[in-house]
Amino acid sequence: MIPTPVRGTTRVDDGVGVVTVVTEYPTPAVDLWEAITAPERLARWFGDIRPRSDDAATYDASLTTGWSGIIRMDECEPTRMIRLTLIDETEPETTVTALLLPVDGGTQLTIEERGLPTDDLESYVAGWHAQVDQLQADHAGAAPVEWRPRWEQLRASYRNA
Repeated sequence: MIPTPVRGTTRVDDGVGVVTVVTEYPTPAVDLWEAITAPERLARWFGDIRPRSDDAATYDASLTTGWSGIIRMDECEPTRMIRLTLIDETEPETTVTALLLPVDGGTQLTIEERGLPTDDLESYVAGWHAQVDQLQADHAGAAPVEWRPRWEQLRASYRNA
């Protein structure tokens, strides 16, 4: 099984923006879990995540997207689900949930970000799509995907859809 294409969607729910991306990987959940939670693997595709000394559930983050801020782990069920809050001084807090489900031949990854501004959801779904493309490249041992050019391409596609 090769990774399936990434499917991205947007919606407004209770007045806030929600974006979702879904894809499948030809690997067990435990391996994909490590790719999305282990700092050394995260650094290869997502960005630099460092625990804060004052709180074991809070991390300083500098992502490949250019975003930097604080990530707080709110809920964690190893190899199945992690829920995080992204905290940034310039934007409202958002909640990101990553859900891993076993599927025939591998694991389905669903990432949802909730609490976004509703005026440009295409930019956010394109951002997550580009991040997942980076994860797919890293998992396959391929050259890293350049985030910004991929994001620009995907943003245009989502806007024209």
